Amino acid sequence: MIRQILILLFASCLLFSCQRTKPQAPIFKNRQPDTTAVKMVLLNQRLAQEADNELTNFIKHSDTAYTLSEHGFWYQFLERTDGDMPAEGDEVKVSYQIRSLQGRILEDVSQRLHVGKAETIAAIDDMLSLMHNGERVRMLVPWYRAYGMQGNGQVEPYQNIIIDLTLHK
Repeated sequence: MIRQILILLFASCLLFSCQRTKPQAPIFKNRQPDTTAVKMVLLNQRLAQEADNELTNFIKHSDTAYTLSEHGFWYQFLERTDGDMPAEGDEVKVSYQIRSLQGRILEDVSQRLHVGKAETIAAIDDMLSLMHNGERVRMLVPWYRAYGMQGNGQVEPYQNIIIDLTLHK
């Protein structure tokens, strides 16, 4: 008798606990795209294109040949060496001067950082992977690879910049 009660109890547990839960309907079934977000994306795309055009025109009126990196900034080596190339994660000493396209000095920095660890702006981090110890490079950097929409106090939001970067031995 106890055995029958246990079997009946076990069977009822299986029967009632194994019911599938109905899928929940989406909360916003008829939700429209966020038009503000779409407008911001389109605005930033337009501003990025304008930045690229401004840097291209700057180069056209310059007597210097620059190379376009795969990361979206332009660069020219000012001093080449046959020093070692730092590996990702290596601690290096760098110094750089940031200027506006009109030549006004915005920042002058010397610091130690780890290559590839996002401890500085994206363009500098990317450039370090192309440099040997002791080299100097001039970079033309669009705002979206520099300080972006916020700026940093000295560099205005959406400002394209020139960076003279040295990777010290």
